[in-house]
Amino acid sequence: MISPKSGDKILEIGCGWGGFAEFVGKNYDINMDCITISQKQFDYASKRIFKNGLNEKIKIKLKDLLDALIPVAFTIGTIMVLHYLLN
Repeated sequence: MISPKSGDKILEIGCGWGGFAEFVGKNYDINMDCITISQKQFDYASKRIFKNGLNEKIKIKLKDLLDALIPVAFTIGTIMVLHYLLN
């Protein structure tokens, strides 16, 4: 697990349904960009973050990995890639 410091900027690649973003947003004073290529996951995660009042610090984006990394590669402190295996 990560141990972010106050004010850290995090990029989560493949944010899925927004569970990790919600956890980090509730427990740490950070700013986070979360990307997904799934429209359904984008819609769900965006609503989840808004419902929890985290939309000022957590941004869910419908974006491809390469499009997201090029402009932010030198401004992000931590990049998270969580991979889940599903049966």
